[in-house]
Amino acid sequence: MLLTETDAERKWCPFAASNPDNTSCIADSCAMWNWAPITNPSNGARRFREADNPAAETEQEAGTKPEHCHGWEFCPCGEEPAGWVEPAAEADKRRLGYCGLAGKPEL
Repeated sequence: MLLTETDAERKWCPFAASNPDNTSCIADSCAMWNWAPITNPSNGARRFREADNPAAETEQEAGTKPEHCHGWEFCPCGEEPAGWVEPAAEADKRRLGYCGLAGKPEL
């Protein structure tokens, strides 16, 4: 079962019997935790919103910053069009992983 760290921390740990002081999963603080590959925004890829002016080199040239992009970083035109990218910390909250004791789930 793929879970975010927050969801995993609400689950019971299979090692709880050997450590009664901590019965919940500690997610990526555990040696058995595995991260699923990042393939799309639903499992941790950073979201990107293209600017009105994809050739913009400054945020002022880009046009109006979308309302839902508050706190996102501006990326000027380079190999990709200009736009705003979600902070890594926000994307990490959606990143999925699993307990390695149960085996690798189908991805």
